Amino acid sequence: YRSIILYSDQEQREEALAVIEDYSDHYTDPIVTEVVPLERFWPAENYHIDYYSNNPKNPYCQMVVSPKLAKARAKFSHLYE
Repeated sequence: YRSIILYSDQEQREEALAVIEDYSDHYTDPIVTEVVPLERFWPAENYHIDYYSNNPKNPYCQMVVSPKLAKARAKFSHLYE
């Protein structure tokens, strides 16, 4: 699943794009997070909330989410203090 950043005004949009640009130098692959205007938002159903924490044995979590989190935690360990 691709991530998105929802913004409600131009300042938020510009800040999100700036952060993506700043962090893009830290990765070999491009950051594919989309920055899109907030038009409508629905709260997630309960089974989606904290999905990774509640479903660590799920194959998608093990094969996709866990490796990405491990890579991010290793690269940005100073932010996890």
